[in-house]
Amino acid sequence: ASRKKDDENVFVGQCVDIGGGGMRMLCNTAVKRGQILKISFRIFRYPVVSLQVFGKVVRVNPVHEDGKQGYEVAVEFLNLHDDYREWIITYVFQMQRESIRDKRKSKNA
Repeated sequence: ASRKKDDENVFVGQCVDIGGGGMRMLCNTAVKRGQILKISFRIFRYPVVSLQVFGKVVRVNPVHEDGKQGYEVAVEFLNLHDDYREWIITYVFQMQRESIRDKRKSKNA
C-alpha cells in the first residue's frame, strides 16, 4: 500500500532478508536504483527494537505473485549506527540458531 504524507511517498514492504549491511524487501511500489529510502521497521525478538534507517537502492527486480506485479528491492544501509548494526546482527544470529535447532528436532523426530 502506498500513500502520500507531507510530500513524502510512504509505502509498506515485507522484509525478505536482512543483515548488517542491508536488506531485501518485497513491495508493490516501484523505486529506482540509486534512490535513498528512509526505512522504519521492528525486530520482533527480545527485546523488540524499532529502527529507522536510511538505505540506498542497489537493485530492483520485478516479481509476479498471485497475478500481481511487485518488486524485490535490495537496499544498502547508509551511515548505520553501530548499535543498530549490533541489534540486526544479534537478530540474524538468533534466527540462525532457531533454524538449526528446528532442523535438529525434525531429524530426531
